[in-house]
Amino acid sequence: MTIDNVWPSNFNINNTITPPKNILNKQVEYFNESHQGLLTAQLGLKQDISAAGTAYFVISLSIKAPTLGNYSFLLLNLEHNINLYPCSISDTLNGKPYTNLQNEEDVLNALREIFNSASTIKAIGTLKAQL
Repeated sequence: MTIDNVWPSNFNINNTITPPKNILNKQVEYFNESHQGLLTAQLGLKQDISAAGTAYFVISLSIKAPTLGNYSFLLLNLEHNINLYPCSISDTLNGKPYTNLQNEEDVLNALREIFNSASTIKAIGTLKAQL
């Protein structure tokens, strides 16, 4: 007896949606280009399980100073389930949550606010002053 392949041939990938990880990757590129290796932005990715048993992704963005003994600090965590959106961002320096982000525009607006916050500017400026 032959067992049929019952998987669909097309998984209907929606190329119009920008995954949150891709947005963060681009922001890391911009940061790294502008700081020429003196400071680096890095992403980490892990899977976690909610109390309800739902799997979700956690993408962390850290800033690292290679010439200061690889000192680093966590700037934010972005979380989403398999569906990408809605997602949420935890601003670790300010303790501010950004929840129910529905699309790329929402994510970029939250990132803009986090990156331009006084705490972020001070933390990065303090590292740069020690280089």
